Amino acid sequence: MLFKFKNHARFRNREPIFNWRFVVWLFLLAMIVCGFIWGGITLKSPDNFPIEKIKIVAPYQHVEPKVLQEVISAFAMRGFFNLDVVSLKQRLLMIPWVYAVEIKREWPDTIMIIVWEQNAVAEWNREALLNQDGKIFRPEHKTFPNKLPQLFGEDVNAFQVWRNYQNMQLSLSSLHFNISQLSLDAQGFWHITLGTGEELFIGYASPLSRLQDFIAAYPKIIASHPDPNWVRVDLRYEDGVAIKWKN
Repeated sequence: MLFKFKNHARFRNREPIFNWRFVVWLFLLAMIVCGFIWGGITLKSPDNFPIEKIKIVAPYQHVEPKVLQEVISAFAMRGFFNLDVVSLKQRLLMIPWVYAVEIKREWPDTIMIIVWEQNAVAEWNREALLNQDGKIFRPEHKTFPNKLPQLFGEDVNAFQVWRNYQNMQLSLSSLHFNISQLSLDAQGFWHITLGTGEELFIGYASPLSRLQDFIAAYPKIIASHPDPNWVRVDLRYEDGVAIKWKN
C-alpha cells in the first residue's frame, strides 16, 4: 500500500528561523554589564573624581590638627567614591583624645569630618583617664588635665568606681566635703580621701547606704566630741563607726 504525503516537499524545504529578538536582548544585556563595569572602574579611579576639599570641624583642645590631617590625607588619596569611610572612622577613633567621629561626602569633591574630643572627668590609676561614660582612654601623660579626682581600681571596675564617685560626691557635698581620691581594692572595700586630707573607709556591702547613714549622724558625732577635727572614719563595722580624732 502506498501512502502519499502531500506536504512533504514543503516541510523539506523550510529553513530554520533566526531569533533576532534574542540576539538584540543579549547584546543589550552585554552592553549594560559592560557599562556597569566601566562605570565602577571610572568612579573608583581617584584621578577621575579626586577629593579637592577636606573640611575638619574639631575643638582642637587636645587633638593636634597635624595628627588629624596626616590620618585623613592618607585615605583621601583614594578619591571621592573610593574613600573607605568605615576604615577612616576606625583609624581616627584610635587617636586617644578622639571620642566620636562623623564623616560626610559633599558632592562633587568635598568630605566633611566632625570630631568630638574626650571629656576627661577623672584620672585612673595615675596612668590613664576616664571619660564621662566611665571608659578608660590612654593619651600621653603630658596631656592630662590638672586637678582631676584620682580614682583607683581594676580596669574592669572603672565604670563602677566612676559611678560611685559621682554618688558619693553628691552625698558628701551636703557637708561641703570634696573627694580628691576614691579607690576600690581587690577585696571590695572603698577608701575615700577628702580634699582636706581626711579619710573614710567603707565596706563592700551597700557602701552608699553606709555613707549616707554616716552623713545623717555626722552632726551628732561632731557635737559629742570637744574637738570636731577628725582624721579617719571607719565605716566597715556593722553596728558602729570608728573615728580617729586629730588630737
